[in-house]
Amino acid sequence: MSTKRITLMSIALLCFLLLISGVANAAGSLTYIYTNDGKLLYVKNSDGTYIKYIYDANGNTTKKQKVNISPKSSLTFAKDKVLTISPNLSLATTGKTTVEFWMYWDGSSSTAMPFTFSTKLSMYLSGGYFGFNTFSSDIIGVSSAGLANKWVHVAAVFPNNSVLTPSNCELYIDGVKQNIQQVKGTTTVLRPVSKSATIGGYIQDGVQKYAFGGKLANFRIWDKARTGQEIQSNFYKEMKGNESNLVGQWLMPSEPLSSLPFDKTKVISLANLDTNKVSSGGNTVDFWMYWDGVENSIPFTWSSGYKLVFRNGYFGFSTNSSDLIGISSTDLKNKWIHITAVFPNSTIKADTCQLYVNGVKQTLTQAAGTTASSVATSTTAYIGGYQSDAGQTSSLFGGKLSDLRIWNSSRTQADIQNDMYRTLSLSESNLAGEWLLASEPSKATTLVTNAYSYSDVDVNTTSGGYNTVEFWMYWAGGSGDMPFAWSTQYGLYFSSGNFGFNTFKSDIIGIDATSYKKTWVHVAAVFPNGVPTTTTAELYINGVKQNIQQLAGTTTSSVLASKTLSVGAFEVGSKRKYEFSGKLANVQVWNKKLDQNQIISDMYRVYPDNTSSRTSLKMVTDDFYIIES
Repeated sequence: MSTKRITLMSIALLCFLLLISGVANAAGSLTYIYTNDGKLLYVKNSDGTYIKYIYDANGNTTKKQKVNISPKSSLTFAKDKVLTISPNLSLATTGKTTVEFWMYWDGSSSTAMPFTFSTKLSMYLSGGYFGFNTFSSDIIGVSSAGLANKWVHVAAVFPNNSVLTPSNCELYIDGVKQNIQQVKGTTTVLRPVSKSATIGGYIQDGVQKYAFGGKLANFRIWDKARTGQEIQSNFYKEMKGNESNLVGQWLMPSEPLSSLPFDKTKVISLANLDTNKVSSGGNTVDFWMYWDGVENSIPFTWSSGYKLVFRNGYFGFSTNSSDLIGISSTDLKNKWIHITAVFPNSTIKADTCQLYVNGVKQTLTQAAGTTASSVATSTTAYIGGYQSDAGQTSSLFGGKLSDLRIWNSSRTQADIQNDMYRTLSLSESNLAGEWLLASEPSKATTLVTNAYSYSDVDVNTTSGGYNTVEFWMYWAGGSGDMPFAWSTQYGLYFSSGNFGFNTFKSDIIGIDATSYKKTWVHVAAVFPNGVPTTTTAELYINGVKQNIQQLAGTTTSSVLASKTLSVGAFEVGSKRKYEFSGKLANVQVWNKKLDQNQIISDMYRVYPDNTSSRTSLKMVTDDFYIIES
C-alpha cells in the first residue's frame, strides 16, 4: 500500500474520531482524558464510571478496564472548619472569574456552601439544587440529584461585577457545561467577586455558617472566563502554579503528598539565603511537620542558633540552650500540622514572636529560661537539627517534614492562611526560597527508548570555565547508559557498574555505582571545560562529594560544554546512542561551578524559571491530580 494512501486513510480516520469525540462531548455523554503524549487514558461514561485504556510498549491498546477515579488527596470537611483564602484577582469590571474544584458532597447538609466570596457570592447546595447564590434565597443552577456521595469536578464562571443571570454565568460538572436555570428564588442583588473567599462554608461575625460536609480538593481560581475546552482538558491535572491568568491553586491534601523522613541521622543545610537582616525586620518560615514526640529536637534553625525547638513539653522559639518562648507540645505529636514561625530580628519576646499552627495564631509564653533580646537571623539555616561550623550535629529531629518556605518579611495571618495549601508560582514577593523535601521526586520522567534534546542552552563554553548539572536519578541498572551528554561527546556514563564523566574514549572518571541501582539519588556533576581529571571534575551524590577515580581507559581529550545537549541518551540530529533506562527529574544546568554548600541547599529546592545562570530542562511528566481508587 502506498505511503500516500496510508496518509489519506490516517487523516480520514482522525477526522472521524474527532467528529465522534466532538459530538459525544457536545451531547454531555462522554469525557476524554489524555496523557501528555496524546494517548487516550480514560473515558468517562454518562453514568459516571471510567474506562481505562492500557497500552503495550509500542503504543498499541492491549485492554480496557473499569476503574474509579478520585483526587490524589483531599481535605475532609465535617462541618467543622472553614478555610480563608485571598485570591489576588484583578476585579476588572467587565471581566469574569473562574473557580474550579473537586467535590465529594456527603448529602447530609440541607444547605451548604463549598465556596464563597466574602461579598456573599457563593456556590450553594440547597433544596435539591446546586449553583450560584447571592444570599437572597436564590440559586441559578441545576438539580443536585446524582451529585452526592461521589467525586465530581465543578467549574463555575462568575461575572466580576454584574447581577447574575443564567446567561452571564456558567457551570460545568466533570467538564460538561450545564443548562443552568433560575431554579430557586429571584436573583436581583449585585454581588461582585472579591479578593477574599472561604472554602467549606461562610464566616459571618466570627460564626461559621452553611458548613459543608464531605471532601474538597484542588481549588483553582482564574482571572478570566475559562472555556469549556480549557476546563475539560485540564480538570484532572495539577497546575504548576505559574500558568497565565491562574491566580492560585490550593491542592488541599489532608497531609503532604510527599515528605522527607528524619530519623535523627541527618541535617539539611540551606546556603546563601536572601534573608532580612534589618534589626527592625523579620523573617517567616513555614513548613508541614509530623513530630515523633521525642524531646530536645530542632525541626528548623538559623546558623546563629535562633531556632524552633521541642524541649520539656514545649515547642517554640529559642536563642540558647535553656530558654523557650512557645506553647505546650502535648497536642503536636504523631500527626501532621502546618507550622508558621515569624522570627523578629530584635526584641525577641513572647509578644513579638509569632507562631501559627494550622493557620491559627498561638498565645506564647516564656516557658523556660531567659531569651536574648536580640539574635539575628542568618544567610545559612538547617533543617532537621543544628550543625556547627565543624560539621557536628545536635538536637536531631525525628519524624517527617515537608514543603519548607522562607520569606524575608514578617507575614500576616491572612497571607499565612492563604498559602497553607497553595501551590506557589515562585514569583511571590519576599519569597526567599521553597524546599519541597521529598524522599523521591513527585514528578519524574521515565526513560527507556526516548530522549530529550535541547539547543541554545545558556552554558559556559569558555576554555577553563565550568558548568554544573543537577538532577534526580533512578537508574535501572543497565550498562552503556548515558543520562546526560553535551553534543561535544562529553557526558555522564554508566559502564559495568561504574558511573562518571566520559569523553567517548572508553573512559570513565567516577565511582562504583552498584549501590545506587534502583534507588533515587540526587546527582550534581561539575564539568570543567578542558581535560577532565580527578581534581578538576567533581561528582556529588546526595550532596556528598565523591572520591572519583580513573576507573576505565585514559582521559586525555580536551572537551567543552556545548549549547546543544541531550538528556536520556547521547543524541545529535537523528543519531541516538547510549539510551538511559530509568527515571530522571528536575534536570537543571548552571553555567558556573557550584560549591558543595550550594549543591546541598539545591537538592530539594525549587527555582523560578528566570533564575540567573540556570536553565531548567523541561521533560514530559505525569501531571495528573487523579488516582484510581
